[in-house]
Amino acid sequence: MGIPTQVGDVNIFVTQDEYAADNTLIDNVLDTNSIDILVIDSVDWGDGNDNGGLFKPDLETYNKLKEFVIRGGTVIHRGENWDYRSYDYDYQRTYGSSGIIANIVNDLGGTTQSTSWKSVTNSINNSSPTSAALDLGVVSSSTKELRYYSYVIDEFSNGLPMYEVPEHLPGISVVHMWDGKISGHLNQGVEGRLVYIGESGYGEFDLVPLLNYIKANIGTSDGGS
Repeated sequence: MGIPTQVGDVNIFVTQDEYAADNTLIDNVLDTNSIDILVIDSVDWGDGNDNGGLFKPDLETYNKLKEFVIRGGTVIHRGENWDYRSYDYDYQRTYGSSGIIANIVNDLGGTTQSTSWKSVTNSINNSSPTSAALDLGVVSSSTKELRYYSYVIDEFSNGLPMYEVPEHLPGISVVHMWDGKISGHLNQGVEGRLVYIGESGYGEFDLVPLLNYIKANIGTSDGGS
């Protein structure tokens, strides 16, 4: 079921199985305009052997997700190593839901090319927060162990790398944010944010600094690019 959570003044909605099965439930949540963050949990939806748990929105629902970001909402995608192939919201195979956030990122000007800005590795590495993310206050200083993860290739993104693996894969980030408050990340007029997380389980990234940052900056923007 969906999990509504409140952190201070930030209202979070974590999507799960029943919402994957019925897009109208997501529509209803978005239509209430009562949440600040929507988490698309690609890991817990389905067992990888069928499409049963994966969230595949229709065009109307996809447009509502995009409008949610434009008006100031945050969409966080929690994925895995197998969840990197798609760049379209209606991708109909069993590789998770990362196509939803990738499609929104592309539509809102977050990348320099529409495909091939994500990839994957089956390595076991430690990741560390980037200096830029530490300066912005969206991460803690702790390192995180990664095991089989997807990632964003930084040179093709206009966003902020949050966790990197510089000793093994320089120039990539396993957690990446596009923030409408920061000039150049997204198109002019976009007020919200998108966050890509390419590892769960071993990663278990501390999102409290990010949530506090979102709380402090809801509804603000310097105008985008």
